[in-house]
Amino acid sequence: YTANKISNNYKIDLLLIATVAHTLSRPGKNYMSFMIRPEYKIIDGKLKIIKKNYNIKKLIDKYSLAKKYFLVFPWTINFIYENRKYYFAQFYKNYYKSVFKNSLLEISKGAKNNKSRAVIVLLPTHFNFKHKELLKKIFIETVIEYKEQLDIEYYNIDKCVIDYFQKNQKSFEKHTTPVHPGNFTHKAWGICLGEEIFNKDWK
Repeated sequence: YTANKISNNYKIDLLLIATVAHTLSRPGKNYMSFMIRPEYKIIDGKLKIIKKNYNIKKLIDKYSLAKKYFLVFPWTINFIYENRKYYFAQFYKNYYKSVFKNSLLEISKGAKNNKSRAVIVLLPTHFNFKHKELLKKIFIETVIEYKEQLDIEYYNIDKCVIDYFQKNQKSFEKHTTPVHPGNFTHKAWGICLGEEIFNKDWK
């Protein structure tokens, strides 16, 4: 969603958005990796990012107090409610589609401002998270629906990456299950991005 803003500060030949699938869940959460996240809201069809004034320390302090005074259940109910779009994503399909669509609009604007290509790739991993397949489905369907209208290219490098692991006798599942995969996974991604997007061999 910051692609258009960032594109104003740099000369871009290619605006490449290559991300892992679990980032798709971020709009539904008010926390991630022990960091408080901004709130995503769709207002009049447009995405608004609202920064919160609280921090992770306050969140932990509230939980500690709740635990101390046997009030964990009310705290948990409130926490789940605040993150309901994450825990119950199946009821917020239109919300996620709107967030993804608005993000695509910003990516498209950023590329057009620089007269460059806009390319989106969902990097394959075995890392599992809540509603993974649902969010991937919504995202991919949204990209496919709007890619021609917004002049965005979408590439699927899953087969290329898995083939690279097999060729090197490495386990795709073992190497890509961690939330932050290691060097070999990044190398596989890089090589396949080069082959699929630039028609070059980056070995």
